[in-house]
Amino acid sequence: MTNISLTPAVALTRLRRYEERTSTWSTASCNDGTEKALHQIAVTLAVEVERLRKALPDISEQQEIVAQAIRDFRFHNYGLDNVDPNSEYAEWVGDLASAIVRALSAEETTP
Repeated sequence: MTNISLTPAVALTRLRRYEERTSTWSTASCNDGTEKALHQIAVTLAVEVERLRKALPDISEQQEIVAQAIRDFRFHNYGLDNVDPNSEYAEWVGDLASAIVRALSAEETTP
């Protein structure tokens, strides 16, 4: 088997195709349960891909909320008089907001 680089869209299409193949199963090909297990994996992965795709807009919306909170924060109350999150040089605000959202997302998914 050769390694082929797949885009997420192509991978999802292939997962969906495999999801529909249950009618071709035979006793000879799935006696050991391998094909059925692969089918269950494909179905599960396809559902997870869809869930993650739907979550993406929420993450960018959360990032914008956090970025605005950073811009509104009163840094000078903490002796940080030279910090200007509204400066044209404050590209770090988006990076910091992204890091905060990622950390919060990871915290939500940690058992």
